[in-house]
Amino acid sequence: MFQTLKNAWAMPELRKKILYTLFIILIFRFGSCIPVPFIDTQLLSRYFEQASTNGSMLGYLDMFSGGGLSRATIFAMSITPYINASIILQLLTVAIPALERMVKDGGEEGRKKIASWTRYVGVLLGLLQGLSYYALLRNQGFLSDKGVLAAVTIVMTFTAGTALIMWMGEHITQKGIGNGISIILFAGIVSRGPSLMRTLGNLFQTGTSGIVSAILMIIIGIFIVVFIVFMSNAERRIPVQYAKRVVGRKMYGGQSTHIPLKVNMAGVLPIMIGRAARLFDYLVDKEKKYVAECAFGAATDTQDATGKIIATGENYPAFSAVQEAAEHLVGDIEQRPSIFSAIKQDGKPLYERARDGEDVGAPVRIVHVESIELHEETPGHGVRMTIRCGRGTYIRSICDDLGKLTGCPAHMRFLLRAQSGVFTLDSAMTMEEAAAYQAQGTLQSHLLPLDYGIQHMPRADAPEWLRKQVCNGVKLPAKKLPGVLALPEGQVTRVYLRDEFWGMAAREGEFLVWKCLLPPEKEENNANHP
Repeated sequence: MFQTLKNAWAMPELRKKILYTLFIILIFRFGSCIPVPFIDTQLLSRYFEQASTNGSMLGYLDMFSGGGLSRATIFAMSITPYINASIILQLLTVAIPALERMVKDGGEEGRKKIASWTRYVGVLLGLLQGLSYYALLRNQGFLSDKGVLAAVTIVMTFTAGTALIMWMGEHITQKGIGNGISIILFAGIVSRGPSLMRTLGNLFQTGTSGIVSAILMIIIGIFIVVFIVFMSNAERRIPVQYAKRVVGRKMYGGQSTHIPLKVNMAGVLPIMIGRAARLFDYLVDKEKKYVAECAFGAATDTQDATGKIIATGENYPAFSAVQEAAEHLVGDIEQRPSIFSAIKQDGKPLYERARDGEDVGAPVRIVHVESIELHEETPGHGVRMTIRCGRGTYIRSICDDLGKLTGCPAHMRFLLRAQSGVFTLDSAMTMEEAAAYQAQGTLQSHLLPLDYGIQHMPRADAPEWLRKQVCNGVKLPAKKLPGVLALPEGQVTRVYLRDEFWGMAAREGEFLVWKCLLPPEKEENNANHP
């Protein structure tokens, strides 16, 4: 972590952004200490201390405001009005077709309009919250002056504070590091750390019950942090057993391994169970479809959001410029993936070499990109798109290339594999669903047919009188199978007997030679196949 901070500080552009962010946070904390006039802050603080002890909601609201609510400061409303406004506008975008069209088809202008409306709604909510808070202060007797001038001053100060916080958050996003709204919210919560420690100290001093409460609070806090980290890095290991095979006089295979699947990831992954694994080679080269989000403004060493920033820029491209750049990345293109990739070099993955500190470079490869369809701009200078491509294509490298072509550093923020060959999200099941079916003993009935993923390949139907040859796995006379002789030499085809799938075979001269024999389950015990 410290090395990352040191590297970031060494880059003048990043150092400037960090200092700007810290400056805005300093202003926020300074404003959180300036009280609004006409309010008895001492009585108000004691009131909030009592409310926190009793577990009132006011204590939680005060935490999000960084203590500004309990001291009635100019930033007492904090960033919550803007957050609520953003949620409202997002819900309305889904519910109102006109707003949805504005977001999807309006481009940069549509995004600016939604952002502007969010600010207006945020200020309006800040005004309403200010009025509500003024009513609370008046009813509880915390005002030194209950006149109209005092009321207008208090409410307008709260509202102006809300508007200023929104402005600071947006400026952090544009000129600083990270999402400004999230950083301000985080700064407010962290600032309550000393107060929390003081509360814990008081609990320890109140006796046995207080000590128990303090320990429980510490345990719960640690548990939450550990749980979040665990879920972010969690992976489900799918066991894989390689079947043994005999080559000459030697036996190969038989080892066990696993497929690591991130819990916080989603996408289509064809999993071949049992004998279906023998069809793997006929499925891996098929077209894939991804839904991705490219974020402009920063490039990372991993080319995605998990890596460390290596370059930044603020010359964010227009939607049309990104579209034009995407056209140059369609077809057979040269691609250099990140060194933090699974590409092997001398039998060792590049990411392992990179993490070991080795000086490595990813090789340039030719990959095929069928199409790149841009849909809409997303918050934080992002673009959502759908990419259709072949095997071996790195989507994060496409995002990195888009940044280079537009002149603004970019990385991949989000990725979802929506299709792999004929397998789509519609035909997929979650790991939880698979586990539930397995527990019920019905998993087999929910699996796709053995030949589901190879329907694109030619089909050969063997006559019934060839059943013995089919069952024994011997080569079949091509001329006895309709249409096989017309196939190119070496063409692999699906073989059926009475509409039942039996495996894959390739034409070699006048014969159809088996590549893998997969008899139906009812025939498997009687089949004398290799």
